[in-house]
Order: sequence, then structure tokens, then C-alpha cells
Amino acid sequence: METLSTNFYTGFEGEPEVTLVRVGAEEHMLKAWDGYFSQVLDAIEPGSDGKWQGLTLYYHLGTGWYDTEEFEVENPLLFASQLLALDTSSLDPTTLRFYYSLLAFVQAAVAQRQELLIRYF
Repeated sequence: METLSTNFYTGFEGEPEVTLVRVGAEEHMLKAWDGYFSQVLDAIEPGSDGKWQGLTLYYHLGTGWYDTEEFEVENPLLFASQLLALDTSSLDPTTLRFYYSLLAFVQAAVAQRQELLIRYF
């Protein structure tokens, strides 16, 4: 199995950075250029009721991790299911690699019942 990268920010120094953190006995981090994170969140469809839910609601309202140093993802399971349902056909190869790393990262947080945080720089 391919080793999943946890750094998608190198080469984008000086640009906005999103760091996802799984908090448990140790902190695990996934760092990314904001552009990769935004492309993935833009590709997530609204819920069956036509409304944004969970993290995507905060994203589309422009609130949440943009407002504070550390933002807790309230429902990592919902976020994981939204990522799983995402149609990846429109993602470029680098964003697709980020998507798979993000999906594995969020699924690990859910499986290990870890707090999931977003830090925006």
C-alpha cells in the first residue's frame, strides 16, 4: 500500500495553510495548502435535503476555522461520510492524492474516537 503523505504544504510557503489535527495520546497532523482543502470541500455536495451540513456548512458560510486559531470538527463521522460520497472525477492528480490522505486521516480519527481540529494559518 502507498504511504499517505501528511504534508501537502511544501512549496506553498507564504500561502494560507490548513492543518488538521487528530488529538489522542499523541497529536497527528495533516498539513495542506488551503487550495487543496478548498477544492475538496467545494466538491462535496449538499445533503439529500439540499442543505450544507457539518463542516461544509461552516465552509460555505466562511466561518469556523477562519475565525479562531483552532476549530473543532463537531461531527467527524459526518465529514468522513461526506468525503466518501464525493465524486473525485473533477480533482486533479495532486488534489486527489490529498483527498485520499484526508479521507484516511478523518477515518482514523473516527475509528480511534479522536478529537479532530482544524488550524488555519
